[in-house]
This record gives sequence, structure tokens and C-alpha cells, in this order.
Amino acid sequence: MAIGERLRRVRLASGLSLAALGRSSGLSKGFLSQVEGGSANPSVVSLQRIAVALSVPVSELLDAAPPTGGPSEVAVPSVVRRVAASASASSVTVGAHTPQGCMALARLEAGRLLAGGADGKAGITTVINVVACLFVVRGELLFKQEARTLRLGEGDSLTWDAGTAYTLQNTVGSACSMLLFVPDGVALPSVGRSPESSRERRAKLVVPVAAGWEGPLRLVAMRAARSGEMGR
Repeated sequence: MAIGERLRRVRLASGLSLAALGRSSGLSKGFLSQVEGGSANPSVVSLQRIAVALSVPVSELLDAAPPTGGPSEVAVPSVVRRVAASASASSVTVGAHTPQGCMALARLEAGRLLAGGADGKAGITTVINVVACLFVVRGELLFKQEARTLRLGEGDSLTWDAGTAYTLQNTVGSACSMLLFVPDGVALPSVGRSPESSRERRAKLVVPVAAGWEGPLRLVAMRAARSGEMGR
């Protein structure tokens, strides 16, 4: 339906004559008649003045037909209840799937991490947006991707390229939790074990030696024990 036909329909529904609409909009009766007849096209400013005079949005006077691709899809509201991460183990619990991606609640115990991005893309050539995001609910996380390292605390949020290998490591002694969103076509990260620090590796090399060993003999025994542990 052309603008002129829609204008005439709305004007008649409002009970206004061309003269009355002209006075309200500040446009001439002759010009409005030409618009309704299809011999003149109103400018954006004139269209706005007409819409105000008719007390309707400008969209009411424009073509509101759906695009040729078919009717637009409207998302139906849905609620997912009782979504909770495990209280005793590291886990990634899916909360909801949408056409845009997946939302999940993740929990990490001490010494655990989430790893993703390396082989996580499903059909990389078809995935345009690979931006993931997270929100730290509790605890602290260490984000690593290539040469970048970021430390995140409670209340921090982060966005990153989920198609490149990354890790999210729990850096505190207690469990931490976060909300995750990964785009459609990208896999959720998986739970793994955090790499041991150099301090932890050194601590494991200290092997108790019987108290009966004294002096140089005790030192020799300790060195032998350490060498044995390192050779394993």
C-alpha cells in the first residue's frame, strides 16, 4: 500500500478532513491531496508533521509489510528453573540454548581450570561471531590466551575470542563460580587440572628421611631420595 493510500485511511479513521489536517500539520490542503492521490511524495519532515497531527507513529504511514524473506520470528519467553552447578565438584552446567548461543553456570574447585577454543569451533567457516563472555559470581580466575593473562575477581566481566585456545583457572583455595555464554557453533570449555607451579613441584621433591640419619649420611640420603623422585 502506497503512502498516499495509508495517509487517506488513517486520516478518515481519525475523522479529519484534508483542510483540518492541513491546519494541524501546517501543510496546505492541496499538497495533502496530491500526497493522497500519489502525485506528490512528502519529505521526512512533512511526514513527521502529518504523523504528529494524526497522533500516530510515522511507521503507521510507512510500509510495515515483513521483508520478502518471510515473517519475522518472535522469540517465545521461556524459563529454565533449578539450574545449579554441582556443590561438590568442578562442572559446567548448561542453563539454556538460544539461536545465538549457549548460557551455562560453571564451578571450579581449587586446582581446576576450564579449557576451550583449541578445537571448539564447529564449522569455523560458518561461525561469524565467536565472542564469548563471562561474569565472575564468586572467587578469582586467571584468564590466559596466547600471550595475554588477566586476573578476574568477583563482579568482573570479560569478553574474548572463543575460537582461540584459552584457559580459565581457579587461583584461590576455595571454589569459584561464573556465568558463561558462548556463541552458537562454539563448544563450551571443558574442566581440566591446573598445571602445578614451580613451588608446588619443589615441595613434592622434599622427601622425609628417617630421623636416625645424622650428619653427612643424612645429607647423602636426602640427595639420593630427591634424585630418585626427579628420575620418576
